[in-house]
Amino acid sequence: MNRWRAFASLLTAMITCIETSIPTNNRNPDNAAFDCEGEVGKGTLAHQVRFPNGIDVLLCCYPVNCTGGKIEFCKKDMENDTCVPCQDGCNYHSISSGNSFHLDQFCNHPCIYAVPVVEFISTQYIKHRGDTVTLQPKIYSDYPLQGSCWELKNSSGSYDLAGCNSTDFNSRKYKVGDFQDPFLIINNLKLSDQGIYQLSVWNENGVSISSNVTLNVTARPLVIMKESDTVDEGSVYDIRCHVKGNPEPNIVKMTFTGNDRQESKQLDISTQRDGYVTHRLQNVSAKDSGNYTCIAENTEGHGEKTQQLIVFTRPQISSPEEGKNLTCDVGEYISIPVSVTSNPKLTNFSCHQLSDNSKTMSTFIYHSKDNTVTYNVSIQNTQLSHTGKYICMASNRLGTNNISVSIVVKSGETTEPRVPVTNDIVHYVPLALTLSIAVVAVVILVLYLCRTRDAKRQREGGETLDANRRREGGSAVEMEHLQSNSEQQ
Repeated sequence: MNRWRAFASLLTAMITCIETSIPTNNRNPDNAAFDCEGEVGKGTLAHQVRFPNGIDVLLCCYPVNCTGGKIEFCKKDMENDTCVPCQDGCNYHSISSGNSFHLDQFCNHPCIYAVPVVEFISTQYIKHRGDTVTLQPKIYSDYPLQGSCWELKNSSGSYDLAGCNSTDFNSRKYKVGDFQDPFLIINNLKLSDQGIYQLSVWNENGVSISSNVTLNVTARPLVIMKESDTVDEGSVYDIRCHVKGNPEPNIVKMTFTGNDRQESKQLDISTQRDGYVTHRLQNVSAKDSGNYTCIAENTEGHGEKTQQLIVFTRPQISSPEEGKNLTCDVGEYISIPVSVTSNPKLTNFSCHQLSDNSKTMSTFIYHSKDNTVTYNVSIQNTQLSHTGKYICMASNRLGTNNISVSIVVKSGETTEPRVPVTNDIVHYVPLALTLSIAVVAVVILVLYLCRTRDAKRQREGGETLDANRRREGGSAVEMEHLQSNSEQQ
């Protein structure tokens, strides 16, 4: 009975002492560290304990039932933790959440069980992409530090940077100090570096984790996009790019420039919160081939990326003789140029007559560039049986296209002048030779005419000279005759 009365009296005294000694606003210390909301140095012991198993204990040890005894405790004095004896001698109790009071060994011997406390001069950093930042902690510990660990937490997850479980340390990206001064230097900042950084340090008594240090990296928009892609005609295809920047881009757009190099046009787009920008192509065709450019802007600048889209189609086939009736005589040579553009690769090309006894035309490649091949399709020594309609077909894995041409072979008895039916450059050689012979003949004729004219002039000149001589001779005879007559008289 006396024991129960003594216990009840002691409990009443403790509650009375607690209610008079602990202000209401100090009963639930929240991250108060060594300060305990201003009560350190006023008979209150502050103590923070963090254990490797993840248990976090923040103790503010208040004096209760000050009846004697000599207990040492820690107080903050000029940024240093100093162990001092209790002036009057006290018993200490700790208070935790829920206003539960209990005697605690850490309150009895706080200086012996002290664990590190980490502080930062600045907990907010704003840097530009490409900059370097140094996170400098300030650590208080009664015992030598045994290790440290830096972690980064962002929207993508949590990453061990140095000193933690991870052994993949990027020495080019990060530089870390030693245990006594575990600073962190981050070089060449990127958008992926922004987030919350935490430093954990520990000694033989426990682990302490710093408060969050927030790093914001500002940068002009970064646009991520494929360099090139292919798609089959008739498909549905999404042109996509990923845009990120800090601050968020205020202008995002997509433009298209076709292979004809005409002026680009702006496209309709949809934008998702995760930064993806999409333009959808329905029933893709050859006209959708070209360059798609994704553009983004914010207050830091401008960013863009271009993707080339190649649309695979059925072969495109053409000829200047398509749909025409080509006429030639029996025995003549006839040729037709046919151009084929195919992407993907051409799998078959042929030209043949549409009849029961179909005849195949000879083909050889006359010219090839990129995805376009020009064929020379021909018939040697045409016969009357070659008269008819011919079809040229080109195929790839997506399908077939064709053109047609009609050929009429005559017996050769007609009086109409023969006109060679050919587009082959080789057959222009006889014409050039004929013209050359004609020019030589004209030159020879001109020279002949000139020589004939000169000879005629020489003959005419000789005849004139003879006449003059004869005329002069007659005059002399007459003079002699007159002189003779005069003498006789």
